[in-house]
Amino acid sequence: MWDYLLDILGAFGFGPTWCKWIRGTFIYANSSILVNGSPTKEFSSHRGLKQGDPLAPYLFILVMESLHLSFNRAIEEGVFKGILLPGSLHLSHLFYADDAMFLGEWSHTNFHGIVNILKSFYFASGLQINLNKSQLLGVGVPHSDVVNAATLIGCSIMNDSFRYLGVLVGHHSSRLSAWDDTIDKLKGRLSKWKMKTLSIGGRFTLLKSVLGATPIYNMSIFKVPRGILKVMESIRRRFFYGIDPSENKISWVAWNKVLASKNHGGLGISSFFALNRALLLKWIWRFISSDGSLWSKVIQALYGKRIDFHATKFSSIWCSIIRELHQLKDNGFDFWEHCKIRIGNGSTTRFWYDLWIGDMRLYAKFPRLFALDLNKDCSVADKLNNYVELSFRRTVRGGIEQHQMSDLVSMLESIVLSSSNDRWVCGLSNDGDFKVKDIRIFLDHLILPHFESTRWIKAMLLRLTFLLGELVKIASRLG
Repeated sequence: MWDYLLDILGAFGFGPTWCKWIRGTFIYANSSILVNGSPTKEFSSHRGLKQGDPLAPYLFILVMESLHLSFNRAIEEGVFKGILLPGSLHLSHLFYADDAMFLGEWSHTNFHGIVNILKSFYFASGLQINLNKSQLLGVGVPHSDVVNAATLIGCSIMNDSFRYLGVLVGHHSSRLSAWDDTIDKLKGRLSKWKMKTLSIGGRFTLLKSVLGATPIYNMSIFKVPRGILKVMESIRRRFFYGIDPSENKISWVAWNKVLASKNHGGLGISSFFALNRALLLKWIWRFISSDGSLWSKVIQALYGKRIDFHATKFSSIWCSIIRELHQLKDNGFDFWEHCKIRIGNGSTTRFWYDLWIGDMRLYAKFPRLFALDLNKDCSVADKLNNYVELSFRRTVRGGIEQHQMSDLVSMLESIVLSSSNDRWVCGLSNDGDFKVKDIRIFLDHLILPHFESTRWIKAMLLRLTFLLGELVKIASRLG
């Protein structure tokens, strides 16, 4: 493998001196094994990369990059056929660290092709796929065909529901049973012995840390059903108040008040609902920001480039995110009201449809002019680099049309195009970048009740602060 790796480094443009240094780390480095805390006699390594070596992950990625290039070449030569999506986008393989997933048409040609490619890679690099840990999944294929293909390759059969990089794929996230692992992990983090040994201040600190730890991975991809959110909040509530699951105790403070921000009479723990929805909206932000990543290209190929035209009727993760975007709007939070484009060269911003100037889209602000335009999908650059009326089907007449034209020209006078790219900005943050925290705070402000601002006494314990606050509340009621 070492000679192959050095050849790869040379092919990627690394100089002779650098390759010599890398070779030196292989040849002159010795290793030993700790047995009962004592190191054994040192020995030399003759192949492979050492685990724990800071350089090892990066060198391994370079080797896997060669497999990526080999697969692309095999696809060009017709040795392997991947999945063709609309827009001529091909999916054939996904690599992450030492995990590899291959996608392609169901055919004997593909089976033999992938086996030959992996064998060739093994002979060249010394890296061999572990077939004992490999699995085959056939989508829409008879089970007997899957069994025969798995026997041919020498791997096992994968279930319809499986885990990939820690995420359960193929399950219905709307089912309560799909969230059992997340709930169990949350219970483990907020265990009974921690509840008994920690003070209310310690439980408060742990709650805030758990909010940003255990459940986030799945919550950042799937919409959490309200029933599961209720269970998760119940676990946190009982832990905070020190209530055993088998006990019934009075809660001094309503849980919604604890979740609310300090400015609204709470402790600022925040709700799981706001966290989940903010994490989902981050995918919307990444999509419109056009980061050029593979997942974004796949979404564009399946649903189109314009997110406002994306369908919501299909049973997919992306459709569920779009549906939640619409649901939040119905409940009073229009995400698009807080998103705006900062114009650079104007080449990627739609003149009429995108919100890039003022507080209203131009097609809604100037409906008469919009009706005249034959090129309704034109960009800002198209309009500003030419006459505004160039693509109109006729000249502007007097009355309302002339009045709207004068207002439009007046608005555009201050716009100057630059050489930089257009950029989306979020109005909920000071720097214009999307932050989950800002969205979460806004959603909590929208859904949680508002109380008088919390009065904090820094020198007083949290327990006493709670007790004092409730005594004041009781006294005011007895008034």
